[in-house]
Amino acid sequence: MKTVILALVALSFALPSTASDRKAYPNARQSYPFVMKISDFYGVEGFGFDYYLDTSRLVVVLWDDLGSPRKEVLAKSLTKAEAREWASYLQRLPMDQLKKEYVNSGADDGLQQTFTFKSGGREKTVDVRNIRVEELEKLCRKLNLLIPDKHLRLRVSDG
Repeated sequence: MKTVILALVALSFALPSTASDRKAYPNARQSYPFVMKISDFYGVEGFGFDYYLDTSRLVVVLWDDLGSPRKEVLAKSLTKAEAREWASYLQRLPMDQLKKEYVNSGADDGLQQTFTFKSGGREKTVDVRNIRVEELEKLCRKLNLLIPDKHLRLRVSDG
């Protein structure tokens, strides 16, 4: 039921608005600067969110498989304290210990996330498919603290 509600909310962001009081989200740019990007894909429902965290800003972009324009649903500047805290947190994250892929081959849908990190001229991508990765779950929970709207929050596994 929660997934259906999230799908309806996401589609309402993407569809043209007929109500005058509904917020119109701007079309997303082609790319955003980031030190960390998380793609959170709701495959069965056909939509996803991209979370771009840069040294001073967080941007959340909604997209779908239906060809709708990508929408920038959140753009938030980080406070100086948040920026310092994130820089320190990402520096301590054991990226070298993370595998490129964590996959539960027994499930075809469900949690689908891609994490991309940029640091010191290097880039690392980690794919997560239907499996719990404690360090990345902690990271998602921490990022969720920056997001004011509960509908935009990153998923973490249930088990």
